[in-house]
Amino acid sequence: GWEPETFVRELTELAAIEPNGVSWVISNHDQARPASRFGDGAEGRNRAMAVTTMMFSLGGVPYLYQGEELGSPNGVIASENRADPVSTRNSTSEGRDVCRTPMAWNSDRFNGFSTAQPWLVSEERPPDFTVAGQHANPAAPLHRYRRLITLRQQLKELWAAELKLVPSGRDDVAVIQRGSTLTVANLGPTPFAINLGDSSWKVAFASQGGDGDIASGIVNVAAETTAIMIPA
Repeated sequence: GWEPETFVRELTELAAIEPNGVSWVISNHDQARPASRFGDGAEGRNRAMAVTTMMFSLGGVPYLYQGEELGSPNGVIASENRADPVSTRNSTSEGRDVCRTPMAWNSDRFNGFSTAQPWLVSEERPPDFTVAGQHANPAAPLHRYRRLITLRQQLKELWAAELKLVPSGRDDVAVIQRGSTLTVANLGPTPFAINLGDSSWKVAFASQGGDGDIASGIVNVAAETTAIMIPA
């Protein structure tokens, strides 16, 4: 489920112990997809992006599990098509198959994953949750994740500079400084005010949008949002 204080505590504690050698993940083939696990619809997708953006500031190597870049929710699988023993031996559980459905490339049969019936029979994804559908929509999650990945490639300080955790005064907020970069991860349910002083900062990336904004003085970071800032 969605536990912002736990995320902030465990991610920052591990980063402080090992600032460069961690493989960061928020999902895999044994867990419900973040877009479903963290909430329904846009809420779950926004929360997943906020945590992922935070991880991209923690050094090490962040990973995306297939479909995460599309904000894909759990797949839909009829009970008779389930393959995971967790569900086939327990009628009250949908098991892990919901996170193992094939990658949805387009709106062709089987979502373009194969010309033959995939081994795990599931409902096909709607166009908005296919690569082709999101490629045509500049505001889609696919392009936001691409933008985040590109930023990390271009901004070496974001992962290579010395890690400094700045006290935030809140258990659901992490403030991360690496070189000249400043990442504010507000995973909590209310805005977080941070004093940036007289200097001007540019929002290089924000999980819910606002890239390119210039900020100074006291700035409110929206709830369940992570912002990466650099000197303007």
